[in-house]
Amino acid sequence: MSRRYFIALGSGRYRHLPEDEQLLSVSKDVRATASLFASFGYEPVLPGLGEYDGAEQIRQKLSHWSEDTNLTSDDVVVVYFAGHGSVAERDRHYLLCWDSRDEDLATTALATEDLVRILCRGSLRHLLLILDTCAAGAGGAEASAVALRTIAYRNAHADSTGLWFLASARRKDIAEDGAFVAALSEAVGTTTGRTGQRQQYLDLTELVKAVNERFEGDGRGQRAELASGLVTGLAPFLPNAGYEEELPPLGTDLEVQRRVVARDLTEHFGPRSRGVEFESEQGLYFSGRIRVLSELVAWLTAEVGDGRGRVVTGSPGCGKSAVLGRIVALSDSPYRSRLDLGGVAPETVVPPGCVTAAVHARHKRLEEVVERLATALDVVADGAAALLQELTRRGRQGSPLIIVVDAVDEAGSDTAADAGGHGEPRRITRELLRPMSEIQGVRLLVGTRHELVAPLGPTFLCMDLDRPEYRAGEDDVAGYVTRVLLATEESDVRTPYRGRRELARVVARGVAEKAAGVFLYARTTARTLRSDQTAVDVGRPGWAETLPSEIGEAFDDYLARFGPDEPRVRRMLLALAFSEGKGLPRGLVWTALSSVISGIPCTEEDVSWVLDVGEAYIAEVIDDDRRSAYRLYHKALAEHLRATADRPPEDIQRSVVEALKSLVPESSDGRPDWFLAVPYVRQHMATHAAAAGVLAGLVEDPGFLLASERLTLLGAFASIEGEGPRRIRGSYEQAAHRLTSDRAMGERAADLQLSARRCEADQLAERIGELGVSLPWSARWAWWSTSGVHRLLSGHGKSVDCVAVGSLDGRPIAVTGSADGTALVWDLTSQRRIGDPLSVGIRVSAIAIGDLGDYTVALTGAEDGTVRIWDLSAGQEYGQPLTGHTNRVESIVVGTVHGRPVVLTASADGTARIWDLVSRRQLGSELSTHRRTVWDADLGELDGRPIAVTGGEDKAVHVWDLSEIFDGGDARIDGSPLIGPAQAVTSVCVARMDGRAVALVGDRAGMLSRWDLADRRQIGEPVTAHVYWAGSGVTSAVIGESDGRPVALSSGRHEARLWDLRTLQPLGHPLRGHVERITAAALTNRGDASLAVTVSDDRTARIWDLTADQPDEGHTRAVSATAFGEFQGRPLVVTGGEDATARLWDLRSRTPVGRPMEGHSGEVSAVAFGVIGGRAVVATGGSDTTVRLWDPFLGAALGSPLKGHTNAVRCVTFGELDGAWVVVSGGEDGTVRVWDAASGDVVGAPLVGHIGGISHLAVRRVGRGLEIVLATTSDHAYVWQVTGREADWPTRPHAHFNVEDLTPAAIAVGVAFHGTRPVVFSMLEGNSVHLHDVVSRSAVAGPFLGHTEFVMAGALGRLGGNPVVATLGYDNTVRIWDLETAAPMGSPLEGFTGGRTIARCAAPLFARVDGAPVILVATSRDVRIWDAVALRPCGEPLCGEDRSLVSVDILRPSDGRATVVTGAANGVVRTHSLDDGRQVAAQLTSVSQRITDSTAVQLQGEGVVVRSSWTQAEVWSLGSRKRLDRRSGTSWRACLQAVDGGAVVVSVAGDYALHAWDLHTQAPVCPPMIGHTADVMTLRTAVVDGGPIVASASRDGTVRLWDISTGRPYAQPLGGHEMGAYGLEIARLDGRDVIISGAGDGRLRFWDLADGRDAGVELAPFPSAVRAIRSADVHGAPITVAADRYGLMRVWEMGSSLWTAELEIGSGINGIALDSDGRVCVATDMGVVALRLNPSRLAKEGGVL
Repeated sequence: MSRRYFIALGSGRYRHLPEDEQLLSVSKDVRATASLFASFGYEPVLPGLGEYDGAEQIRQKLSHWSEDTNLTSDDVVVVYFAGHGSVAERDRHYLLCWDSRDEDLATTALATEDLVRILCRGSLRHLLLILDTCAAGAGGAEASAVALRTIAYRNAHADSTGLWFLASARRKDIAEDGAFVAALSEAVGTTTGRTGQRQQYLDLTELVKAVNERFEGDGRGQRAELASGLVTGLAPFLPNAGYEEELPPLGTDLEVQRRVVARDLTEHFGPRSRGVEFESEQGLYFSGRIRVLSELVAWLTAEVGDGRGRVVTGSPGCGKSAVLGRIVALSDSPYRSRLDLGGVAPETVVPPGCVTAAVHARHKRLEEVVERLATALDVVADGAAALLQELTRRGRQGSPLIIVVDAVDEAGSDTAADAGGHGEPRRITRELLRPMSEIQGVRLLVGTRHELVAPLGPTFLCMDLDRPEYRAGEDDVAGYVTRVLLATEESDVRTPYRGRRELARVVARGVAEKAAGVFLYARTTARTLRSDQTAVDVGRPGWAETLPSEIGEAFDDYLARFGPDEPRVRRMLLALAFSEGKGLPRGLVWTALSSVISGIPCTEEDVSWVLDVGEAYIAEVIDDDRRSAYRLYHKALAEHLRATADRPPEDIQRSVVEALKSLVPESSDGRPDWFLAVPYVRQHMATHAAAAGVLAGLVEDPGFLLASERLTLLGAFASIEGEGPRRIRGSYEQAAHRLTSDRAMGERAADLQLSARRCEADQLAERIGELGVSLPWSARWAWWSTSGVHRLLSGHGKSVDCVAVGSLDGRPIAVTGSADGTALVWDLTSQRRIGDPLSVGIRVSAIAIGDLGDYTVALTGAEDGTVRIWDLSAGQEYGQPLTGHTNRVESIVVGTVHGRPVVLTASADGTARIWDLVSRRQLGSELSTHRRTVWDADLGELDGRPIAVTGGEDKAVHVWDLSEIFDGGDARIDGSPLIGPAQAVTSVCVARMDGRAVALVGDRAGMLSRWDLADRRQIGEPVTAHVYWAGSGVTSAVIGESDGRPVALSSGRHEARLWDLRTLQPLGHPLRGHVERITAAALTNRGDASLAVTVSDDRTARIWDLTADQPDEGHTRAVSATAFGEFQGRPLVVTGGEDATARLWDLRSRTPVGRPMEGHSGEVSAVAFGVIGGRAVVATGGSDTTVRLWDPFLGAALGSPLKGHTNAVRCVTFGELDGAWVVVSGGEDGTVRVWDAASGDVVGAPLVGHIGGISHLAVRRVGRGLEIVLATTSDHAYVWQVTGREADWPTRPHAHFNVEDLTPAAIAVGVAFHGTRPVVFSMLEGNSVHLHDVVSRSAVAGPFLGHTEFVMAGALGRLGGNPVVATLGYDNTVRIWDLETAAPMGSPLEGFTGGRTIARCAAPLFARVDGAPVILVATSRDVRIWDAVALRPCGEPLCGEDRSLVSVDILRPSDGRATVVTGAANGVVRTHSLDDGRQVAAQLTSVSQRITDSTAVQLQGEGVVVRSSWTQAEVWSLGSRKRLDRRSGTSWRACLQAVDGGAVVVSVAGDYALHAWDLHTQAPVCPPMIGHTADVMTLRTAVVDGGPIVASASRDGTVRLWDISTGRPYAQPLGGHEMGAYGLEIARLDGRDVIISGAGDGRLRFWDLADGRDAGVELAPFPSAVRAIRSADVHGAPITVAADRYGLMRVWEMGSSLWTAELEIGSGINGIALDSDGRVCVATDMGVVALRLNPSRLAKEGGVL
């Protein structure tokens, strides 16, 4: 039981204040307040505190009392202070003591925050400080409110309902002492009168409102303010005197518990059995229902049960609850005695004591239903499973157990999540009712709406009251209405029908005819008629026609009886109709909503009035915070009021939003303070705003995001659109799993800020920093890969290997299987886990969802070859498993063959098998042709025959005919296999596309291909789906539908991709976000949204909304063609890519312009830009053989495709012929075609006769004609002269030059016009490049010597007015040459250029941006712009940017401006400002495809970076951008150390030996350091005892220390690292040097460097390998930061026993940098994030683990 303490702290006398500043009434105020709280059961403690006490004395007394009392989390403490208060700065609030001095408040006054800390340093979680202070001036009250709010935010705890300040600071000259206490006492009474009987405590918000009403009424100039520590829940400080106990406290005896259970009888079943709504209503109105009741009674009383439950259902108002109420009430002897059974058919009456337990499920969660049933059974049941077990035991003994559960469809919170029988109703159905109905000896009777009948399953017999045999007849309804009109048992009710039974019967008959069996209509109409002054004149012709015709009209008729008060009652009830959740609380919310909806001011008086006159139609319930709330008693009434409102619902919702916003207090800067908003606003504002279409504006406020109910907000996000809101949505959704109410608000705010930085929602991140919430760390900036909108599911303890999606009870679900031996079921709408884990007991390797009769089942395949079947509704294994496989199950598919459910499994035992899902037997022999692991399989249909398709390690795909498997036959090989995949087939799936059966095949090479199953041919070319430097392969592929078209979803190690199945072109950008290998992906279409679910070795699943706005990263595959142009002074470039799109870019901003040009069905291999008639036009040519014209700014096609080529179009350009613009195209079909750019018509005949396909083409205007120069794939060059459109159309080229005539090895790599001369670029032996005149065959320029690999493309341009040549080589360089001298112009442009062929390589492109020359270089990896003068890259690539980082370091150059240097996996080195993240230097590109490590240091005043790769280690100066040294050979890791005035590089070779070599001479400085036997993961250097050492951590489980000078071990190896040693740091701890190592098992080890002994530090382990460790003195405090591979980072204040902070970075962490200012930079697979630690905050929070 909780304890309640009251502390009065008052000082009326002040030693250093004049007499007129003394507060004489303080002692009286203290006594009055103490008396008030004593009436609430508070124990006064520390009497006289503050009387002549100094601040230190008060602190000591409070501290001693707090320690002695040992306050717990259940205790409640109220502190009342009366006296002077003062504010220093923004957040320092002081309480003046008797000896305080204004000039020295910090020393002589009591800081309010100190008071909070003293009382809350233990477990106390409920503290109310009432501050009755006197402020010095007019601004004092406002300043006090601001300061208290800041303190409350800063001291918020995760698990509290809180720290609250109730303050009234006022000017001495405008208020009398004692005014606040008097107002507070009166307000308690007022608030109690306004609070419903179901609410346990008074709402402090309403209390403050009442206080201020008193102040306003008295004309006082002061106000009370409320500040809280960002908490939710009903503050438990002031018990409600009118509260009627709803749930008993823990530990109460069974008598009290039974009394609570009996409330369902008195509040629901009993009244309904009498035909009324509430127990307070008199009357016995139940009538009829003989058929349904007699059948139920016969079933309940039968000696032998039929093994089925009963579900009574029907439409709203049909009388479901009345039927169940009749059963329950008649079973209860005391209640039965109140019912008049005279004339009641005996076959409709159950015997007394018949019902064992009954529960009204409305607004109850599963746990509450279980508790009620368990109490009725006199058992203790810890959850549904325990209750079911007890029922099973009892069901075998004695009489049957009869259990009644009504209103299941109304269970839960009544929010959107539970609407329509979803959410909690489905959970109760699935986890309790359905399995209960199957228990022998239990007879279960359920009442619900139609939507839950099917989920209840086949073990229930449905009794639908809407069906004619059960529908209430006119006699039933007439009998009910007669009793209501007569009101015989309600003597206090005035009715014009009293004593006039015959008249009542006639009128009742008329009502019954209109009711059509609906009792809700009958009830509403009857109550309306009896409220009239006079009875209906049945003698008047047509009187019955004037009766209402349906429920809504009956309700309108009822409201009309209010006469002039009808508008008043309507506006008050309409607010309830538009309410969300369980209803509206009394007070501000109700009056505000009624006011804005009606446009007429409404008051608390209106609320009291409507509760009085409309009580029959309003119900009081309890909301999730245990506050009283009010709603219309039936949903049908709310629906009617909304439908008949005088404005469209969206308009009303906008008014509701504005009203709710007006209830949000303002902070000191005028912004809404959502944390202080009333609970209804925090819980439901998002839903109202989404319905109003205005949510996008609200989500810009981080206070709104953090204060709003999480699931409500997630459900509302789908309504927002636009780039900014999309980023905010992504920020919230990616962090949603960490924004739960069990975490401290500061941590939640910090996590949201970090997510905002990652999603480029920087304005949101800045606003979070301005909230006034104390953050344990702040995210300063991030340079991060975009990953799209997704949410995270976390719950598995090990890697997640498989996933399946499906539907359970109409809700989309996913089932994930893990190496932890469990499968988890997830609701994809709420992101909640459903039920308990399915305990498989061994690693789950495959999973599927299917239907078995009325059951939704999951099938789990495991490493032992067993497939288990699970009933997802019950969460239990269902029947026998499928046994037969002798090794790991790799794939499971559920389908039908000849209408019967079957299962297809594939296994590592080399077979696939077909199973009958009903009988659990194998059908026919195993499918064993592969003789190797069968990785995947699918079911389909071919030519009307059922087939299976299997793919395996043997690289083959086999098709099997299943026609005879149910006739005793075997599956037969059907035709030849699909042969084509280069490596093992890892995924296969089958679908029908455009009327034909197709298979999608993925292989371990990372390729995806489509096959026509009928003729066994491949459709189109395979695509590179998931090809990487290492670990390529398609891990899964599925076919589905999205946005109305067939799509495929594939997954690979690093990402999942969505593909258009018809074209096999990517849709959108890759789905990236997992921090480890993606193992599988699944696809589901919810109708309103398509979702992808991915799972990973990082133990998580992620849900991706494929219909949400996704970030545009440019091309999703390599760029094949580029073209430059200018339009209206704007420099533009067009790119065409292998992703079948062309894109327009602004070179000035380096951002995309307009929408992608989409229409080609294959690679866009040629592009051109032109301006025609003042309009920008783009021409594209593709591998689909078409040429297309586009408006590039709209991304819209201009006319139909230009068709004529019969092979891929490789060249396209604009030209002018006869004064009109034309498009000239060249293709692999060997032809050049000319098209009219305006009409699209062909101009002239194709130009033919070439040897080879056209690979290069250029044109120039000659008079009114065209000259065309081209080169072919067979290295022939041609010149054509076209003089006009018709006459003299050429039939043969003007010139022909076989480039191979130069030398047999010559290759044509480009063409151009040099002035008027058509020239061809050729590469000869030695990789030299030459230019020759195609007509004369004479040399024009060259040779250009320097490339070390063959040259792929060449181009002409001009720099500084001089002609230059640019060549792109396979040696990873672009070189610029002076055309005249053939001399190189500066250093080559370095960057990886591999992975492309000459035929598919875009030549370097010359362009100008604001007069400055630039060069555009497109490679297989990216598209970069280079400054053609400085020969440096300009910012980030246009597309293809790789933000996966391997390292990060903080450097402090001599100018003092700290920088962050990162190394990307592709070798690019970037330098950012540490302050704001801007890149402050040009990037260092790399010739390596991948690097393994990078590190940067400040060496002798110069920034130096060393990069390692499998081919070399290279050292660069960051300042001069020059390579200082390069050492050939494998270098996995490297670091730098200053030694004797020089610099030494230590690198790790391929044999794991460490080599130390002089930076400038490459000479070894010591012998190789040999000892490691596995990968070295981290190197650290230091100077110890005057000598340089290097420490190395290896996967061999050791950390080794070496003397760099000698190469000898410095100490014995440090072993014991389970699963290898990864992270490493050398630090100082307690005055000694220590080695900190991170192991693969997640543990940190601390070693004394002097003796190699364990330093005795034990910290909680990480979930995965510790990859990075850094230590530094931060503001004088030693701090260590460590991180693991899963993206978890922790902070340790060295010397403490626990971690002091923890955060999820959001990606796999590869490196950390930490400086003395507490700034932390983290390198991850997704980019870099810069944080700042708040050590003082960390110290306050204490340990977290």
